[in-house]
Amino acid sequence: NFRTARYHAPTGASPWSVTSGGPASDPAYALRSVGGVVYVAGTSSNGTNNDVLTVGLDAATGAEVWQDRYDQSGNERAPAMAAAGARTGCPEGVHA
Repeated sequence: NFRTARYHAPTGASPWSVTSGGPASDPAYALRSVGGVVYVAGTSSNGTNNDVLTVGLDAATGAEVWQDRYDQSGNERAPAMAAAGARTGCPEGVHA
């Protein structure tokens, strides 16, 4: 799983912290903030291989707005992501 947290710059306080993904140690590769939503893309194990997991989190509260998993027959990863407009996060990934 990967953790996403918001920090208050002057104090370093964290108003929220969210864990996404499965039980394995899954890395996040990309983060974008657009229109009040924080998009995070990373790799998440499905027990057999790795999938791309993209989550959308409300920037103010950390509540999950949505999540999507991309799963093909091999290992997928998302080393980059583009976000254009409100509620759109498009990971650019690799299938191996």
